[in-house]
Amino acid sequence: MIYCYQSTQAKTVHQMSSVLLFHVLLLYNPPMQLHTAVVSIWYLLKACYWKVSASQIHLGYDKTHCREDFWTSTPLEWAGRHWKPSYVKLYGYTVYKAVPFLFELRVLLDWMCTDTALSFLDWFKLEDIHGQLFVNKSNRRFEAEDDRKMGDIQPRWMRLLLGGLIVFGLIILLGGGLFICLLYTSPSPRDS
Repeated sequence: MIYCYQSTQAKTVHQMSSVLLFHVLLLYNPPMQLHTAVVSIWYLLKACYWKVSASQIHLGYDKTHCREDFWTSTPLEWAGRHWKPSYVKLYGYTVYKAVPFLFELRVLLDWMCTDTALSFLDWFKLEDIHGQLFVNKSNRRFEAEDDRKMGDIQPRWMRLLLGGLIVFGLIILLGGGLFICLLYTSPSPRDS
C-alpha cells in the first residue's frame, strides 16, 4: 500500500521500524543468537531489502501509477513506436493469473489506493477486461506473424508436444502430491 500511495514518509517510517524491530528481535530472542546459517542468510536477505528500500527512499518513487502493472502494460504512446507482443509477457501474465489470489490481492490493493467512483466488483471487472484484452491482442499479433492461415489444421507435432507436456505436467502435479502424501503418512499402530 505504501508503494501505491507513493509516500516516502511512510516508507521511511516503515524502514526505520523494520530495522529497529529486527535488531531487537535478534538481540533479545535466544534462538536468534545461535549463529546458525539460517539466521545469517535471513539477516543477509533483510540487509539487501533494507539497501534497496533505502535507495527507493533516496531516489523517490517513479511516476507510474500502481495500476500500470508489468505484464499487461502496452506502451503505445512511447515515441510512436508500435507495441510488439512478447511471449515472456504473455506467459508471465498467464502464470501470474494462475497463482491463487495474487490477481485478486493486487486488484483489491489498487482499488483501495485509487480515488475512484467504481465499486470493487466494477473495478474487478475492469481489471479482468483489461487483462483479457491484453491476452487477445497478444494472441492476434502472434497469429498474424505465423505462417498458418485461418482454418488451417494445427501441425501434429505441435499438438503432440504441447498436449504431451501438459498431460505429463498434470500427472506429475497430481501424482507427485499423492505420492508425497503417501510417503509421509505413517500407518497407525493398530495396522501393524
